[in-house]
Amino acid sequence: KASAIKLTGSAKHFLSAYFNDQYKASFNLNVASNDIDLNEFRTFLVARTPNENAPKKVVAKTNSYRKMNRQLDEILALSDMHFAVNVGKIHYRDFTAHQVRADLSLLSNGIQLRNVNINHAGGNVKVNASLDQSKSNNPIHLDAQINKVKIDQLFKAFENFGIDVLTHENIKG
Repeated sequence: KASAIKLTGSAKHFLSAYFNDQYKASFNLNVASNDIDLNEFRTFLVARTPNENAPKKVVAKTNSYRKMNRQLDEILALSDMHFAVNVGKIHYRDFTAHQVRADLSLLSNGIQLRNVNINHAGGNVKVNASLDQSKSNNPIHLDAQINKVKIDQLFKAFENFGIDVLTHENIKG
């Protein structure tokens, strides 16, 4: 099954950033869906490796084409992207969440999650988090409130958080 996602939004200073480098481009996007299966997007999370079995295409690339691609890459890498997420249901492996709402920002120095609100395992989870990619150890700040969630289902959904002794099979509540 394919996830259907509606993406709407706007970009500020994109052309100015592309042609003049005077401004930083900023994207404000709305992401909406009834049902998203994040397993369909797992290939985006792994490091890219060249496929040696793929047929080789000979493409004549001009210097201007390369320059345009390089400029576009630089603009997107330096841009701030803000996503307002509104999804009815999200799946990933054993995890399922309902009524997912979040503000996600992909910034030039890291990632911010604000006002994340999901229903999971009979309860509600609220999260604010940030990942600072400008530092060598990528520090994460996480503030989570978990209310009335069935703990065994939470542990199962998150693969027991990597813990071997305390698992979804021997915890209740």
